[in-house]
Amino acid sequence: MSNSKPADVVPFTPPNSLTPADAVNLDDGEIGALGRKDPKRALSILVTKYRRPLYRHAFHMLHNAEEAYEIVQEVFLRAHKETRLFDADFHIKGWLYRVTANLSLKHIRSRRVSSMFALRKPEIVTEPTLPVATAVAGEVRKEVAEALEELPPRFRQLVLLRYFDDLSYKEIADTMKMPIGSVMSGLSRARDRLKNLLKSLEK
Repeated sequence: MSNSKPADVVPFTPPNSLTPADAVNLDDGEIGALGRKDPKRALSILVTKYRRPLYRHAFHMLHNAEEAYEIVQEVFLRAHKETRLFDADFHIKGWLYRVTANLSLKHIRSRRVSSMFALRKPEIVTEPTLPVATAVAGEVRKEVAEALEELPPRFRQLVLLRYFDDLSYKEIADTMKMPIGSVMSGLSRARDRLKNLLKSLEK
């Protein structure tokens, strides 16, 4: 396991005069167009644009800094191998979040299986173990983080994508491969459960 900070998931070298700040402001269409000419440069830009939001998403799903770090590493390794990544009609953002979401959910399921064999609860690291995790954890009130942990993984995923990652309903539908109506109803149910959980925690 690397001791690098999670923010340095993949080294970013700004292409030519492009600064990292400029890279973050490029839209996916521009990055895709660049990728059809120079995939290596375009992938480097994608890394600097999405590594922090994807890490934050995985961290809030797993509450484990090292596991979140490893998942983001895996996402960008898969991006490197994805031949459609820079196709004109490919939804880059949705694909990145979908892979992050699926890997996070797979990790949660793996924890449950391991805990069944170990006859104990899976170990969950509640204190961040990597430097950037402290800032990430601080973005959410302790009560909200605890309530999110109590939500079923799919509901938690919807809440995170909508209210923490700021994806539109359509982007969430594309990411989770479900109808927009199901996204809206799922979010409504997730909000209701979250409100009830927060009330319980306040009491």
